[in-house]
Amino acid sequence: MSAAAPAADVTAVVLVSRGGAPLARTMASLAWTARRLLVDPSGALAAEGWPAGAGAWPADGPAGWVLLLAEGEVASDALASAVAEAVRGTDGAYRVAVECEGFGGAVRLAGRPLRLALRPHRELRVCLGGEISLTADARPRHLSRGAIVGSLAPEPGGAVAALNAETTVLAILAAAAGVRPRCWRLALGGAIGAGRVLFGRARAPLGWGRWITAVFAGYRALLAEAKLWERRELGMAPS
Repeated sequence: MSAAAPAADVTAVVLVSRGGAPLARTMASLAWTARRLLVDPSGALAAEGWPAGAGAWPADGPAGWVLLLAEGEVASDALASAVAEAVRGTDGAYRVAVECEGFGGAVRLAGRPLRLALRPHRELRVCLGGEISLTADARPRHLSRGAIVGSLAPEPGGAVAALNAETTVLAILAAAAGVRPRCWRLALGGAIGAGRVLFGRARAPLGWGRWITAVFAGYRALLAEAKLWERRELGMAPS
């Protein structure tokens, strides 16, 4: 958990896929933010209940600065301090580095999604390759330091359930944002997901773990695109 002082102008928005321990880790790393709001497209929290102190996105009133994370990702201490510094400036959107840990190593993924923005649009975007992003009018800059840290490696004992839940949520968000399934998206989605790992910068040696993680990331992106097709074929309305 970050030891940074609360950032009065920052609202953390967390995309929920299952809840439980992964969500608790994410929320704990965001204790320095002023508010924590959840997006639960699939209704995963219906059984276990809404976490105490968390609201629902979108919320009433001005959004201010919004920092977006997916369930299971955590904000590093360096990210907390970098965000606190960025929100004092006049720039309205930032791309944030995303790191993947697993197999005894770590890699900073290629590309930086837009994860910090001032008064972003209400919808969330699912980029080709399975990455989530905010949408905003301002031209984004790169945040100078810090990272959002997650894992693309399968969870021991729960890999299938985790993958199914996460890709379902990605498909629901894509459909809600008006994304239409296309053959070229199926063809490129998996390649882009894997490429973000393969062409990322190693933070600690991964060895063969990089290839395993890349395959998993590619399959995750491909499955999300396939579920978008499935929603159309079944005539499922955007959530």
